[in-house]
Amino acid sequence: MDSIPWIIIAIGVLLILLAVFAWRVSMKNKIPMDYYTLFTVGLVWLLLGIAMGISALWSLGLIFIIIGLAHRKEWKKNRMCCGNITEK
Repeated sequence: MDSIPWIIIAIGVLLILLAVFAWRVSMKNKIPMDYYTLFTVGLVWLLLGIAMGISALWSLGLIFIIIGLAHRKEWKKNRMCCGNITEK
């Protein structure tokens, strides 16, 4: 029983280290955000969260929708169609 808090602390430290690593990698490889996709994912999560009764899912979906709508002018800027994608 005494080892359970240490396990939780170790998992928390590991998650923080993974988040820092992911942040560093993302800063090196700048990929522009596709806000239209963020809006679409938010819409799907909102509907699924309401249908399944999961408040965390629909609230994150609502946040994604708000962020996507706030950047509506940038929807076409980073949008890629299947015909425009190269092998690179």
